[in-house]
Amino acid sequence: MNADEIDALLERYRVAHSRIAANLVDLDDHRAYEMLSGAEVGPVTSARLGEGFDNISLLWSGLTQLGRVLDEAGALRSQGRPRGERGKQLEELLLSNSIEFGAQELESTGLDRGDRGLLESPKRSFTIDELLVMMASVYEPIRDAIAEIDAVWSEILPRLDAARTSMSSMREHLSGADEPAEVEAAQLAVDELDRIVLSDPLAIRHNAGRDLEAAVLEAARRVDAMVAERASLDDDLRSIDTRLAGLRLLRAKAAAAYSEAHAKILDPSDLVRVPGPHVIDGHGGLAERAKNLAGDSRAKNTAAGAIALTEYRSWDHLALALHAQLESAHRKNRAGLDTRDELRGRLIAYKAKASALAIAAVTHPTIADIAESAQNELFTAPIDLDRAADLVDRFAEAVSRSGGDPK
Repeated sequence: MNADEIDALLERYRVAHSRIAANLVDLDDHRAYEMLSGAEVGPVTSARLGEGFDNISLLWSGLTQLGRVLDEAGALRSQGRPRGERGKQLEELLLSNSIEFGAQELESTGLDRGDRGLLESPKRSFTIDELLVMMASVYEPIRDAIAEIDAVWSEILPRLDAARTSMSSMREHLSGADEPAEVEAAQLAVDELDRIVLSDPLAIRHNAGRDLEAAVLEAARRVDAMVAERASLDDDLRSIDTRLAGLRLLRAKAAAAYSEAHAKILDPSDLVRVPGPHVIDGHGGLAERAKNLAGDSRAKNTAAGAIALTEYRSWDHLALALHAQLESAHRKNRAGLDTRDELRGRLIAYKAKASALAIAAVTHPTIADIAESAQNELFTAPIDLDRAADLVDRFAEAVSRSGGDPK
């Protein structure tokens, strides 16, 4: 080799040495390497790294030996042009197996067995070019895994911190109330990521960050709804007297309809017995339970407020159920009476029509008899609704045949 070729080779190796040194320093300072080296790494990340971290020392040893060879070659080159023995020494350093490793250093890489593409037969010494290839084969998988881990952390750690803060805030707002299922699910997602994010980051699913955010947002919406429910508790409690008054009135109407139908309708069907006033105003009734509700607005964001909200929900459920029961009873108990009133209205309308058409009892005695029978049936208790309906229909038909229009 002439002087220019040796100088070019020296320069290439020196640039390589500088780059390797910079990369190893960056790797040594990288947060993933700092946190995972020497720690117990989870199975997925461990499988991805292999024995990469164990081989870092081999890279530093190779860098040291490369530096030694370059220093020796630089010293020889500085003595003058590479001629004779000096030239042979330079070529020996730069082109022959001038780098040596012990078998133990190479054990984790498998390079001492010569079963990788770098070496065709077992050997423990390398040329500089072979060293660079070997170091690249050790470094690049570590570099790629570290980059992958860093990408996971860059995505997950900020989201995880935000999720922890949000969960803490939610618990403050719940103030001792039972956690809804959405909050429990979000906490499970946080705990799962907490468990593996530092020890086994490559085990984290690709969409774990988005799934975590979705779970936390769903929990936040549920907590907001609960807080809003507590905020409206005072208004709900202030409306209780109005609701109780409405229930009392509805119960009285349903009971009155039952009594009236029972007395005035012959063989009424589907009548519903109505509970007595005690269901509202008796011991343990809705009015008494309403007095016991913890409705102090100062407690609405405390554990006591959560209890009050739970108690109100129970009271509200009972009040709504009673209202539905009373409405149904009133409707069924009024059915026969409403039919009676409808028949009375029809009879009055047909009698007015007959009068307008001058259908006199003298000239139409049958019509008059039917009208009187219908009148007696509909205005004398108990009423036979079937007979009354038949009489009204017959009267309407008779008026129609006599020139009137029953419609």
